[in-house]
Amino acid sequence: MDETDYKILLALSENSRVSFKKLAQSLRLKTNRLQYRIEKLVEQGLLSSYTSIFNPESIGLNKIILAHIASSSQHSGGTGNPTVKFLEDLLEIILADFDEIMFASVGYDDLKKENILVMIFAFYDSDHQSSVIEAIKENPLVGVIETTELAISNISHRLFTITPALLNKRDTILRNKMIDDEKEHQRHAKEHENDQESDDSGEEDSEFESIERLEEDFDIEDIEDLEDYSAFIDENEEDKKEDDEDLEF
Repeated sequence: MDETDYKILLALSENSRVSFKKLAQSLRLKTNRLQYRIEKLVEQGLLSSYTSIFNPESIGLNKIILAHIASSSQHSGGTGNPTVKFLEDLLEIILADFDEIMFASVGYDDLKKENILVMIFAFYDSDHQSSVIEAIKENPLVGVIETTELAISNISHRLFTITPALLNKRDTILRNKMIDDEKEHQRHAKEHENDQESDDSGEEDSEFESIERLEEDFDIEDIEDLEDYSAFIDENEEDKKEDDEDLEF
């Protein structure tokens, strides 16, 4: 992403109904160039759609509820923790039946160590909330539902507005991840190099140990003539060579 992509995302988050022509003029881009940029943002997953997001309070949806929805224990695959795929299927079922859902995703409960559904609902009042929650509980795949009321005004705007600071944070996180990955790669390379050096050193130590054991077996102090000792060493070297040749054969 570059600065132009940032500007496109910011402009669409402020007014998703603006025409390509007007948006292109405001960004000083050619219309076909703007369309190409938007298509690339969609392909990269940075932009999935660009539609207007309304303020739920403007039509009386004054109760914003965060819900953590667990699956029933008998439908957790016998492991005590439902799979993400199972919860995604359950999520599709719930989304198809209730229009009050503003946000929905599969999440993870760190305290209970299990996968759950995380949803944000918009209700008119407590009765509306109770009727929807009770209807969801009637699904035999649904277990415990924990809810928390959110005291946030204009929550839809807060949830989905793109800001320069947010995009800059994304770039910083990605940059830091690249740096960490490079450091990890260098660490593994260094460990491999040290292991290689250790193996080479081990081979040299083995040769020295063989010579030391040989010297211990043959006490040089018992030899009056040093040439006899040298001859003994040469003879052992020849024996070793013959053994190696026999093994190769």
